[in-house]
Amino acid sequence: MRRWERGIMAAVISLGLLAGAEGWAADKMVIGTGVDPTLSQFYVGVEAGIFKKHNIDAEVKLFGTASASTPSLIPGDIQASLTSAPAGALAHGKAAKVVLVAMTNIINNYYAAVAESVIRDVPGLRAKKVGVAMGSSSEIFAIDALNTVGMTLKDIAVINVEPPEMLAALQRRDIVAYFVWEPWLSRAKLALGDRIHLLPGTTDIYRPHNHLVMDREWIEKNPDTALRFVRAVREAGEFLKSHPKDAAQMVSKFLKLDVKLVEALLPKSEFPFGLDDVAMAFMKAEIDKLIATNRLKGPFNYKAYVYPDLLRKIDPKLVNYTLPQ
Repeated sequence: MRRWERGIMAAVISLGLLAGAEGWAADKMVIGTGVDPTLSQFYVGVEAGIFKKHNIDAEVKLFGTASASTPSLIPGDIQASLTSAPAGALAHGKAAKVVLVAMTNIINNYYAAVAESVIRDVPGLRAKKVGVAMGSSSEIFAIDALNTVGMTLKDIAVINVEPPEMLAALQRRDIVAYFVWEPWLSRAKLALGDRIHLLPGTTDIYRPHNHLVMDREWIEKNPDTALRFVRAVREAGEFLKSHPKDAAQMVSKFLKLDVKLVEALLPKSEFPFGLDDVAMAFMKAEIDKLIATNRLKGPFNYKAYVYPDLLRKIDPKLVNYTLPQ
């Protein structure tokens, strides 16, 4: 048994003995995210027993994308979502109870446009049917990629489709391309081979962040549980950094993905944790794009959205930012 396994097991046993003595039960939470190794804090939190260590009985509800999970915070179907920056802001625009608790990831070289090989470049998408997952970072990435050649979403025929369905739509030739992230890039290569390629100029222009967003009303009713949960998410991120091989095995098991694929993708994600000016600048840029495309009504209330209270209680050094104007 590895050292980290012994430590977690000891903590879990200790909590179990305490629970038995006092009649306590782990606090239940339903948390939502997508199928993507960059969202691994939730998977590892379960597989490594980190949520249990913090006396959290966490049910991870998987959605087609992380962004698709976030609206479930509004009716209270989930209490936390590990998601894209645009999705959190869009959900807050619909319900002020949705708040940003922490920036959890910075992702590198993870996005690209997959296209039929006959389409040689981004301008070749003009007037063509292209898959975009609207309301997610797929939409923001598409905006950025098109902007590099003086185009907008209006210059393509946007087909709103979730990443798990993009490949099937491309196979049927319902679309000629799609804007997406891993593992849907690698899966397209495996499925279609030379029929498709990654469009030049789209593989290194977008460096997105993932956010932990939560239901503020639930936090205020369950402050101790919320604090322990956020501690656990932070610890899962640290585990991903310090035990990458073990983490890859856990993620592979949880998502039923090939472990070699997971091992190749995990290093593309950094796992910082906190609220700083880097997170604020990226979030503002994403929100500005949503407002410019009428996806979000401005001005955006950053003060109501950014919720630093839990991080300050964990470690005041995790909070170091100036709100965007």
